[in-house]
Amino acid sequence: MVHPVKTEISFGHEGKLPIDIKGTVRLPKLPTRELVGEFLQDKKVTDELLCEHFLSMIKDIFTGIAAHDE
Repeated sequence: MVHPVKTEISFGHEGKLPIDIKGTVRLPKLPTRELVGEFLQDKKVTDELLCEHFLSMIKDIFTGIAAHDE
């Protein structure tokens, strides 16, 4: 099954960024492609695990920048 490619993303709110009570930008959750979703579910990879992994990568990047590590 071929999914159509979405060419534009609209956030609504008349072009303004939606902000929650804490002042955090509330962006919509982007839909996961069916195949990727099935793969992640089959491998038991959770959103929390992905967030932890990507935050670790970001931390490593900023630590390297701060240490002037090339």
